[in-house]
Amino acid sequence: KIQDLYVNGASDGSLTFPASTNFVPIDAGGVWLNAGNNTIAVVDNWGYFDVDKFTIYTTPPHVYNVVSAPIDTAATPATKNLYSYLLCQFNKNILSGITSDYWDTLKKTTSKSPMIRTYDFNTYTAGYPYNWANGGFAFGAVPSGATEQAIAWYNSTNKKGIVGFHWHWCSPSGGTVGTNTFSTANTTFDIRQAVIPGTQQYNDAIRDIDVIAVELLKLQTANVPILWRPLHEAGGAWFWWGAQGSTPCLQLLAIMYDRLTNYHKIHNLIWEWSTPEPTWYPGNAKIDLVGYDSYPGVNNYTVQKPMFDQLYTMVSGQKLIAMTECGPIPDIQKFFDMDAPWAYFMTWSDLTYAQNTVAHIDSVFAMPKVLTVENPGTSCSSQQTIVLASGWNLISTNLIPTDSTIATLFTGLNVQEIKTADSFWEKGQSSLLNSLKAISTGNAYLVKMNASASLIITGQAMTSPSVYPSTSTKTGWNMIGCPFQSAITLSSYYNTSNSKTIKNFTGFWIPGGSTNSITTIDPGKGYFLKK
Repeated sequence: KIQDLYVNGASDGSLTFPASTNFVPIDAGGVWLNAGNNTIAVVDNWGYFDVDKFTIYTTPPHVYNVVSAPIDTAATPATKNLYSYLLCQFNKNILSGITSDYWDTLKKTTSKSPMIRTYDFNTYTAGYPYNWANGGFAFGAVPSGATEQAIAWYNSTNKKGIVGFHWHWCSPSGGTVGTNTFSTANTTFDIRQAVIPGTQQYNDAIRDIDVIAVELLKLQTANVPILWRPLHEAGGAWFWWGAQGSTPCLQLLAIMYDRLTNYHKIHNLIWEWSTPEPTWYPGNAKIDLVGYDSYPGVNNYTVQKPMFDQLYTMVSGQKLIAMTECGPIPDIQKFFDMDAPWAYFMTWSDLTYAQNTVAHIDSVFAMPKVLTVENPGTSCSSQQTIVLASGWNLISTNLIPTDSTIATLFTGLNVQEIKTADSFWEKGQSSLLNSLKAISTGNAYLVKMNASASLIITGQAMTSPSVYPSTSTKTGWNMIGCPFQSAITLSSYYNTSNSKTIKNFTGFWIPGGSTNSITTIDPGKGYFLKK
């Protein structure tokens, strides 16, 4: 059962008490204690409980090893850059955000432009229950224009702003007209049937996903990356997608990901998940960012440290963590003092002013660590210079380029040909025939130059890959690059189990060999690996 934790009279999150006939330890997470006397209380919320004792101790700081790239390996360059920007600012600054309907109001009162502007797709599908027809409500899509508004706003910020979309998904069928049919109470739609191919509920769900895909494709065509947050707050069960437990909900998420990514070829999404229960978590391979929707009460500016710690543990410190909705905006400095560095906050609509004082809002947006369109934070961009000789070169980059297209990266250089093991680009050849369009971080490329030159790449530094060497190498010859920011010793990662020979144009390395002429993998260089 769920009970509330109060520290010095203020709500500081919730605790889950397991069913037990004995006293068992419960981790309440980290809390901020003042010098002198403090009060800690567990307040009844749901169910009966007994407390034996409180144990207080200091905790070591979290260790973050957030993965360096989005889960979608085909993510657009703009999407990769957005992810890198979020990663770069994480634990240094916090991005500000608000729902679209109150963005203009907040800018007017603070003279600051929140970095994130979040829209909703709730009116776009056939099950929208507020279509006014013949003097009353009826079902039917009433597109709000949110897609076009988001594109226009993004461009108006000179592409500095960040667009978010959530989806209060009106039930595909079975709803009560004139009510919020995304709520469990207002629909008979059964998600358990919606994840079974061939059922009417499945077909209805796919129809709706396809409608939203049209809008997401418009955003992708406009080169707008999206913070995409579907199926939010599922564990609460108040929305139909969470009404029947975690299993069908996670199945629906997998169906949606496959439909959008593989069927519709949509690759401009950073996938968010905002229900905090560990048993509902899809896994680190399926989510880019985890979030919590925080509503502790009017003027309660606690940082929700116990919930941050719960999410940190759930993702093993390997994913970004954000306050994906909030009423009160927490005390920003305590985010960092308490080792709860939420990546961003997104305050909700009219609750921005109903649950925060104007003075508090002004103080939040006056802080240098709160990032806005006007204050995007220190640049995270790096530059890498790769010297290219006339003739063939074997190269790689350890940056996520701001623009990874060959046409942009090699502008002004007299390059004749670029190729990998299975794709190529050739000067003067039609783009329809060139199968290689862009350069990817950590991969190796053969580059033939007609004249020597320096290739200068600007982008975000890639953090060390969570899996190295890559599991995608095949038996025989492969081409590999250096994804690291400094040289790494070959013997630290390679041995007889994953390699026979590694070589480039200047030398070779054999596991256990006594005459090896290269011993490291170096930034900027590429290599041939025989497995």
